[in-house]
Amino acid sequence: MNPSVQSAAGLTSSLFGVPASLFAPPTAYEGRLSGRPNPPTMNANLPRLTEPMVREGDHLRVASWPQALERAAAGIAAAKKAGGPNAFGLFSCSKTTNELNFLSQKFARAVVGCNNVDSCNRT
Repeated sequence: MNPSVQSAAGLTSSLFGVPASLFAPPTAYEGRLSGRPNPPTMNANLPRLTEPMVREGDHLRVASWPQALERAAAGIAAAKKAGGPNAFGLFSCSKTTNELNFLSQKFARAVVGCNNVDSCNRT
């Protein structure tokens, strides 16, 4: 059995072996996926950060990548030392790729030693 379907554009084709684009053309918001442009609402010519910044007192200052990464690693290490590995938690996003979510949970579990990984798909 090979059922046929008709798309919104009036194309009739076999259900099996037909590219998804015939049945569900891409929407304007598929741009959130890796490698595609952002949706127009997220690209409103607002000022963007172009270099890493670190907090000193009450303000942020520009830093080099090694300085920023060292500061982030020191903060994670300090939280882990003060409260154990469960003092750290990581929040990821369901709209990113599976690979990035996998990397996030792998970092939390293998590097920090906690299982505190959550995602916005439950909210």
